[in-house]
Amino acid sequence: MTNDFLTDAFSLLTIKISKLNKYKYKADGIFTENYKKIKETHEQLPDWAFNKKEGEVSFFRYQSPSTGQDITLKAQPLKLEDQLELNTLQKLKMYHWLLAEGFEEFEKFVVKAYAYCGVEGISIWTQPKGWKHEDSREINHYLKKLYGEPFTQLDAFRASSDHFAKFETNGPTQTNYRVLFALIEQFRHRIVHNGGYCKDLQIFLDGIQKRLPDIDRKTYTPFVDSYFFLHGEDHLIDLLEYEAFDEDGTPNGCYHDTVPHFLSLLVEYAQLIVESIQAHPTAEENRQ
Repeated sequence: MTNDFLTDAFSLLTIKISKLNKYKYKADGIFTENYKKIKETHEQLPDWAFNKKEGEVSFFRYQSPSTGQDITLKAQPLKLEDQLELNTLQKLKMYHWLLAEGFEEFEKFVVKAYAYCGVEGISIWTQPKGWKHEDSREINHYLKKLYGEPFTQLDAFRASSDHFAKFETNGPTQTNYRVLFALIEQFRHRIVHNGGYCKDLQIFLDGIQKRLPDIDRKTYTPFVDSYFFLHGEDHLIDLLEYEAFDEDGTPNGCYHDTVPHFLSLLVEYAQLIVESIQAHPTAEENRQ
């Protein structure tokens, strides 16, 4: 197998992540414009308009399975604040799913990169128990699902590649990819299984600690807390843009954009894996 497999896997990841990034900005534009329209429509309504005073009314219709009778329910009216909140929540839900998809694309890449190490005889890959494909050059033999992936594969890179272990937490980007990826994984779990809500932040932090057993949780707890806001009785993952400030505390006209930051982080982490593989000797090179 040539390096084309690894190159193609990384290229596919970047293409898919860049599309997710594009969708993020499209979603931002759509929901921002809708926010303006909601306010403008409300401002144009005369004082006596029912839906300005009482709120926008909607109905839900269904049929009785026993009689076939049509039943109509009048939903709770949505006042201006409710409509604006719903618009923001819809935008946030879109951001949630874009990040979840980004995580899953990265996961696929890590599995392929680790399998590539096995095919090429790179010692980052470890032969599993019951291996029956000695000296195989067939990639499908190495794409076997492992328990705990992609963290099992990342642990293997960290344990066997000095390059990976060094730059994963202490590189020129000053980004701790290991901590941030553990955070994204927990985000993805809550997004997929609980709509982005978290009932207990301590359980959420326990999930991160499981991935970072050698790191003091006090170092990242305040950072993790900053990505949640209370909505109803539960905490909701906050991936919305937020205003940036100068050192003196005054707004500087810029915004922190969380989703593109996390998507870029996933690509950088994948790039580190590629570079670590390229820096690692193959079995043939070790024999020479």
